[in-house]
Amino acid sequence: MKIGSLYQFKKYFWVLYPSKKTIAHPNELAVSVTTTAIAAADLALWWSKGLDRKVSYVTEKGLFVLLEQDKLSCKILTADGNIGWVAYSESEDAEWCKGCIEEINPCKEG
Repeated sequence: MKIGSLYQFKKYFWVLYPSKKTIAHPNELAVSVTTTAIAAADLALWWSKGLDRKVSYVTEKGLFVLLEQDKLSCKILTADGNIGWVAYSESEDAEWCKGCIEEINPCKEG
């Protein structure tokens, strides 16, 4: 992925952590995404209570701009103005992540 580019989550609802320090441990990556809005809201509430900080989520088809990335996480700006971190691994043992995010190419004039 490229810093500053526009992306969309193709599948899953993604937990949006308030800081890189609060993001789930890589072994807990599977509990940082879910397939329904109800489960995502429950996960965000569970993490909020456990971390004693506000945790939210980004919906499937949610748009975001990539602000920063390392091997296990991404800092994003969502379409509704939230900034936070999602657990996203590009390692070989996290093959399920591949195909979950697509770059959105803005229409070009001319």
